[in-house]
Amino acid sequence: MRFKQFKWVVFPLCLVIISFFLLPASPAAGPNLALSQPITANNYTQNYVATNANDGNVNTYWEGAPNAYPNTLTVDLGSSQTISNVVVKLNSSWGTRTQTFAVLGSTNGSTYTTLVGSATYTFNPATNSNTVSVTFNNSSQRYVRLNFTANSGATGGQVAEFEVYGPDATGTPDLIVTDITMSPANPAPGNAVRFSAVVKNQGTGATPGGTIIGVSFLVDGTQVNWSDTYTSSLAAGASVTLTANSGPSSSATWTATAGTHTVTAWVDDVNRIPNESNENNNQYSKNFTVGSTATATPTPTWAATATPTPPPSTKVIPGKIEAENYDAMSGIQTEVCSEGTQNVGWIDANDWLDYNVTVQSTGAYRIDYRVASPNTTGR
Repeated sequence: MRFKQFKWVVFPLCLVIISFFLLPASPAAGPNLALSQPITANNYTQNYVATNANDGNVNTYWEGAPNAYPNTLTVDLGSSQTISNVVVKLNSSWGTRTQTFAVLGSTNGSTYTTLVGSATYTFNPATNSNTVSVTFNNSSQRYVRLNFTANSGATGGQVAEFEVYGPDATGTPDLIVTDITMSPANPAPGNAVRFSAVVKNQGTGATPGGTIIGVSFLVDGTQVNWSDTYTSSLAAGASVTLTANSGPSSSATWTATAGTHTVTAWVDDVNRIPNESNENNNQYSKNFTVGSTATATPTPTWAATATPTPPPSTKVIPGKIEAENYDAMSGIQTEVCSEGTQNVGWIDANDWLDYNVTVQSTGAYRIDYRVASPNTTGR
């Protein structure tokens, strides 16, 4: 919710504080430790919830409840991290405004210390792209909080993106898969096969701690299972073996069938680590052969291929596609509906959704939409 701008006055003491802490809005180095981490607020207005503030999208934002200061926004980094910088962003198309806030830190989520005292910062689309960077002495914290007490452009604090960085956050990660193995190594038809992938960070910076390094496993282009339990930071040059733990049918294994197959391991397939230096080298494939009988099963023949495999689609036409099962979107949000599932709401001009679908056969199809709306016209 945006409001008309009001004139404001900054006293000399405030100017001194700002000149000490406020940096030019240059890009911060290293991984954003707050991206997609658990985040909460003590209040919010309408549908501008806390999770909008660290989803990597400046078109969504959190806004505190009107005239209910202080408004607080707190991100959990997952574990104690050495930090020295926070970046607060608003949508670059918004008008100039000032916001007054302090930066606090905690190791346990209950006792907080002040990292940067309350100060007034200017968000200006022309001079700093509505981005404010606040630095402070190195501090080990798990929880980082913004405490808002004023906003000249609205009746509550506003944040489109809340980012946290460490002092040694130089370079960027680059994840690749260097090998795929399976168990059993010589499967017969009908065997339950579990895949593992060796993931290496060949970049110049570590991945953020607390963020899942996931791997999707595909056989002949269809996703069969995945690994999504590894959340430790992976240092530059380090490798880790990740083994499937679940899948589309809650199964961590693939049932072997006779013939020659291609298995692909796709690290960070859902882009939880969006700041990689190369986003086009996350896939690795091998060919293997499963024999026709258990007694005549040959050793699988492995041959690496470098051709990226496109993401699979679990949405089939003809069929029914739930609106909330989109593959990509901009600007929209979901909400609980009367059936106990979710629907898509809060759609504004220029918002969009993207669905990857598999069309089983060529032909003409009729598309029926069921619209959820509080208005009788369904618009």
